[in-house]
Amino acid sequence: MEYAIAVLGMPLILVLGHDRCGAVGAAIKSLKDGSTLPGRMPSLVTAIAPAVKAVSSQAGSALDNAIRQNVIDNVAKLSSATPILGAAVEQKKLKVVGGIYRLKDGKVDMVT
Repeated sequence: MEYAIAVLGMPLILVLGHDRCGAVGAAIKSLKDGSTLPGRMPSLVTAIAPAVKAVSSQAGSALDNAIRQNVIDNVAKLSSATPILGAAVEQKKLKVVGGIYRLKDGKVDMVT
């Protein structure tokens, strides 16, 4: 990705989550009941856990809230990643945005 930004001048990164995300659902369940998931799922739970914890006290769907927060968190991480991405964002050569893809109708709801 850094190559595409630094050399090719890619102007946009879209972080795209999707509704009914099984990985986020599994992270919520694993964190709630303390279970360990098989295979590489524990690394996904670790990556998604901050979003799940950040929205744990919010009203509404825990899954929808965590999906949205995970997108927001990843937009923030990419926007400040050093040295190439963060610098490109600061110089307004790169924009990092986030959205949630709706599986039912194929539309994207922008969140950042």
